[in-house]
Amino acid sequence: MQFTDSKGREWDMSFTVGTVTRLAKYYRVDPDKVLQDKVSEVMISGSYVDLCVLFWGLLKDQAKAQGVTEADFQEFSAGDWEDAAECLEQAIINFTRPGQRQVMQATLTKVRDLEQKAQDQAITSLDDPTLEKKLLDKVQEQFMRTVSPEE
Repeated sequence: MQFTDSKGREWDMSFTVGTVTRLAKYYRVDPDKVLQDKVSEVMISGSYVDLCVLFWGLLKDQAKAQGVTEADFQEFSAGDWEDAAECLEQAIINFTRPGQRQVMQATLTKVRDLEQKAQDQAITSLDDPTLEKKLLDKVQEQFMRTVSPEE
């Protein structure tokens, strides 16, 4: 899978035995556990920092060939992350044995569904009058400290 970042650079996101081995060394895990443990953990965490480290591990050789330093690479924009994450999912599916691809696709779909449910619940909880009162109290408390600082 390929994606283009906001600076117009093309990236080919794919797994090979070589990339899996390099990631296993970096994360200090068994190569057979890299996709199952570390990559899925990073994807579920949603941490841009963790994703950047993972993407650098996957794309480092391409970056160096393009003259992109690790510092330049870390300047991905928010839109780049979404495109890269989608490519990462597809790369995982493509690296999976044919008989397991359907299960992997279903797993990734389930994770996205659960993330959406968690997001929906978080948004709904913001409308809770009790939470609103607590937040208002905190904001007023902070405001009062700013307006009339203790002497």
